[in-house]
Amino acid sequence: MPDLIAHCLERLNLEEPDKVKGKANQFFGQLNSLPVKLFDKGPNLKAVIAIQLAYESLGCHDWSVRLASQLAGCTSANYDSVLSNIRKHLNIQPSITLDTLSIALGSSTMLNSVRGLWDSFTADYLEELKGIKRANAEKELELPCWKGAVTYCCAKAFGEVLPKDRLHALCGCSLAELNKCIKIIQSTSEEKITELKNTSSKPSRASRRSAPKEQTTPSQTTTAKPRTTKKVETTKKSEATDKPESRKRKRTVQSVPTETTEKTRIRPKSGIVSMINHQDYKKSKRYLDYIEWKSRLIQQLNSSLA
Repeated sequence: MPDLIAHCLERLNLEEPDKVKGKANQFFGQLNSLPVKLFDKGPNLKAVIAIQLAYESLGCHDWSVRLASQLAGCTSANYDSVLSNIRKHLNIQPSITLDTLSIALGSSTMLNSVRGLWDSFTADYLEELKGIKRANAEKELELPCWKGAVTYCCAKAFGEVLPKDRLHALCGCSLAELNKCIKIIQSTSEEKITELKNTSSKPSRASRRSAPKEQTTPSQTTTAKPRTTKKVETTKKSEATDKPESRKRKRTVQSVPTETTEKTRIRPKSGIVSMINHQDYKKSKRYLDYIEWKSRLIQQLNSSLA
């Protein structure tokens, strides 16, 4: 089996393959203690999962589930379900926090909002539970899939959709488990999510049109009245003078020559056309020299044969 692990490592092209190989052999020994039925989905499933667990133990999280499932010889859904069951049997979970998730997904700007949603969800989720149920729920919330689901819900509230394939690979859970956690968070923290949506939809700064109008004092209103009467008088005078100007403008527009429009219709010519010589090659100097050389060569050959 070490040869199988080495073969899979060559196909995966991981960093530091020697360290990964040593860790993978250790995890492969632990997987031998599990039932054989867990690994009947693919011929190389046990070796690839051992490599993934070893790769994650070295602090690397850029694992491709699609490539791993192809190498294992099974579908991505079967690979995720088998990996989730193995983590539960061996009690191996990736050390994922909200900080590492936000950095890995490139969403560190909404880290404070994710923390606020996580605090409100855990408080509401554990509020109605008591005794053993509450203790089991607290252990369940330690799974990385819940942190991934909170990050997804927060990003969706801000109008962004995180890739679920990348998210459940980082959290070390199946896609079904991630979707289940997302639905529970959306139903439990519905008010908090709508609050995040409202904060994201508000404009960051007021526009010029919505700027507040200046308050006018009574003294300003009294002085503003005669100004309006002057404006009315000036507008009446301007209406009388604007009519002939509008007619003149129409005439000037009609009297514009059409040469400019014809120039704009002319399409630009390509520079390649000017480089082509359209002269008949039979009339060129090189072709005539060639014919003369050919005839002399034929005459020489005929004279030598005679």
